[in-house]
Amino acid sequence: MICPNPNCGYEGRSRKRARGSLLIGLILCSFFLLPGILYFMLMSGYRYYCPCCDMQIAVDN
Repeated sequence: MICPNPNCGYEGRSRKRARGSLLIGLILCSFFLLPGILYFMLMSGYRYYCPCCDMQIAVDN
């Protein structure tokens, strides 16, 4: 991957982060099952960031 930020220019592997939080999902499931399930469904996937400038590059659903 090549960073699209003109001030960065990083070339290499991107950093992957989960879109949702496991802790928030578990809290929602423990109180109300339906909102927890909906949260996990809507927040599944990953976002990819440049490790140097922390700019978001792509989203994987």
